[in-house]
Amino acid sequence: MMKNKKIIISTYTFLPDIGGVATNSLTIAEAFQNKGYDVTVVTLTKDTSSIDKRIKVIRNPNLFLLLKLYYSADWILLANLSLKLCWPLAFLNKNTALQHHSSSAFIKNKTNSFKSLLKRTIENKVINKSIHFVNSGFTMKDGGEFFNNLKVYITYPIMQKTSVIKESADIHKNRKGAIFVGRLEPEKGVEFLYSNLDVIKNRLEVNHFTFIGGGSLFNDFKEKSTDNFVIKGAVELDSVYKLMQGAKFVLVPSIWQEPFGMVAAEALASGAVVITSDRGGLPEAVGKVAEQFDLESEQSFIEALENAKLKSKSFLDKNTLSKYQANVNLHLDKFSGENVTAVMINAFLNEEK
Repeated sequence: MMKNKKIIISTYTFLPDIGGVATNSLTIAEAFQNKGYDVTVVTLTKDTSSIDKRIKVIRNPNLFLLLKLYYSADWILLANLSLKLCWPLAFLNKNTALQHHSSSAFIKNKTNSFKSLLKRTIENKVINKSIHFVNSGFTMKDGGEFFNNLKVYITYPIMQKTSVIKESADIHKNRKGAIFVGRLEPEKGVEFLYSNLDVIKNRLEVNHFTFIGGGSLFNDFKEKSTDNFVIKGAVELDSVYKLMQGAKFVLVPSIWQEPFGMVAAEALASGAVVITSDRGGLPEAVGKVAEQFDLESEQSFIEALENAKLKSKSFLDKNTLSKYQANVNLHLDKFSGENVTAVMINAFLNEEK
């Protein structure tokens, strides 16, 4: 019976577009498909991708096709609140869920033009009839009154790798240096890292630091690069993971309130020792298995660096490393496709009762 369920994942952006929403929509689609569900992705993205051979994708559907797809679906999952894709659901009696990747849906357009009022009316109808999936407890809290009287479930982003590779015990002693992975933007805390390079190198006892990623600060940092401060720029995802596997430490010092913090969770899976700020959803992403610090406290940062150094040195003992990895795996398991989709399925089934 379950395998006959038809699920529509509706998203304005999908591969080959890049970005968190497009990637998350793919991982959810594949997770449901792996469980035997009939999955179709509906998107406004026109360009095709090799993914289309693995998953049914309807790109830029016209009005009549969109209505037909929604009408035939058992469950509809809106990856975002796109008026062009969600408006039919204001009038159809369908089991609908809306995902929240950040607090963007909580921000209301204040203009009172006829077009804006109509848009808000349609969106509010969809919002009020939907169940809601938020990507972290922080996002739920950040929503404030928005979630009052709504049915809300925490469904973390799905990770592809939810366990540390077994070979980590053998390669840990060969790991070198510290790295940052992410956009080179002020809100990501890269300027904080640069201003504390000497502190980081001395406290962690590393000789070099590598920044991986592109962004508005790339050229500024590139001019400052040295043999011990390397700017690699943006690289492919597979290369990012290999670089994290070769590093002793990964730092995620976000200044803004991260809705979740996938890079930090992926860094844990790489086997590196992870050091993060305590902003937004980062504490949920790394749990108790990473070192966290308060950006407003220099002492807190120094203590996190010292604890990270001691942790790394303790991993030279394979038993200590093995226990730590077991804790990491236990933490990351909540981000598996199996567990995340289980929450979604139970939410939809509850609506059918």
